[in-house]
Amino acid sequence: MDNTAIAKNLERYYDLSINAKAPWEFFNGLANYAGFILETPQLKSIVDVEMGKRTKMYHEVGELEKQAVIDLSAAKQKLLDVIKRHNLDVHLFKQYASLIPMAHENETILDHLKLFEEGKISISGTYSNNLEHYIFDIAANLLRLGYIDEIKEYVVSGEDYSKYFKEENNESGLQLTGNLYGNFTFSKALKLREHQEEAVKRSRKLEPWGAFEGLIKLKKMRDAAAKNENHSQIIKSCLEDKDYIFNTRDTVDVAFAVEDFRLLMENRNVPERDLHFLRRRDFDPLAATANLYLLQKLPDDVKPEERIERRARTIALQKKRQEAWQASVDSFMDRVEAFMKDYEMTEKRAEQKDDEEQKKWWGEDDKPIFDKANGTIALGGRKCELEIGTNHYFLCDEVFRVFIGNWVEEGTVVKRFTQEGNKDSATSCYDAMGSVNKKLKAALGINKLLQYKAARVRIRKELFEGKS
Repeated sequence: MDNTAIAKNLERYYDLSINAKAPWEFFNGLANYAGFILETPQLKSIVDVEMGKRTKMYHEVGELEKQAVIDLSAAKQKLLDVIKRHNLDVHLFKQYASLIPMAHENETILDHLKLFEEGKISISGTYSNNLEHYIFDIAANLLRLGYIDEIKEYVVSGEDYSKYFKEENNESGLQLTGNLYGNFTFSKALKLREHQEEAVKRSRKLEPWGAFEGLIKLKKMRDAAAKNENHSQIIKSCLEDKDYIFNTRDTVDVAFAVEDFRLLMENRNVPERDLHFLRRRDFDPLAATANLYLLQKLPDDVKPEERIERRARTIALQKKRQEAWQASVDSFMDRVEAFMKDYEMTEKRAEQKDDEEQKKWWGEDDKPIFDKANGTIALGGRKCELEIGTNHYFLCDEVFRVFIGNWVEEGTVVKRFTQEGNKDSATSCYDAMGSVNKKLKAALGINKLLQYKAARVRIRKELFEGKS
């Protein structure tokens, strides 16, 4: 196939997808468009050059993460040596940055650190950032106890601390000038890695590889759904991709959105509002960017005037479709806004009624504690048992990791539902929360301990005002 024929076929695949009205036609058409690109050597070579830039940036992030872990591990050992040298009682150490509450009074920060390093505690986020939280807690306690001379290599001035934590693209004008519990820096590589990750995010929006990455992910989603791959198979397919690197974020993007494709395959008339992850507005600009870039890079015999005219016709069709779509959206959103206001008032009144009816039998200093090892929630001497390895257990494991009142994203919880070894079939976070609340009411006599709102869940702080 010569380049002129390739360009015409590329345009045909593109036009079929962007002019599609139904979500299935659009997303499946765009996956076919991506497939044509990757199966055509002349086009794939253009894509590979751009994706090579992405690979280089990913590699730099990975190398900085490795160095950060080395730095933090060295700092950890030096701090542990101080504790051992002075025979300090770590039971007296307080938590500052590590957010997972202790399961019982005899548990220490060092116990938690060991569980984290052994992979027995799962925390969302980058490994080095979570490791730094534990090391900060140890250093802050040593500083509090007066051992500044033995940890002074990690203590910095407020000015240096501010430079270390300086945020790129900070438009608020606010800047950290110090930490209440101590100004520490344990690894320059850690902040460099964070800056490099921000550079990757910017490049994803500005560089052509960001558009190609999105289309490649979309094709992977469609193909995984077509093969009926389970969660483990999807992750394996991404991590072992022979052409392109997929990190944890990329893999999660694909694994979650596969469910939308399954839904579309079962019923091709499903509207976009019933999809959880796929949104046309996210892929329209990616497709346009990729198509234009490929046409610019692919030599052919089509006259420039003819190409411009053809693109103008396509843009005109897109504009008409966008205007019609926007008009319907505006009308729909007005109705949604009115409904949500009424719904929120109803929900608020229901919560107030529950609080009024709730007899707070527990003491002022009592707070609910989740024992991960035994799968129990304890409050004021009472216990509620949850079967380990179920959705109820995974939900509470995530919610009780953070302070009372802090929200946990639904995606974080649902990710746990789909892991291997789960005894339950996948269900919604909302359904699992409702079931747990019923169990807690029966066992502990507490109304609606967990609250769900805007795809997030939390422990209601109103029941434990003044507690952390």
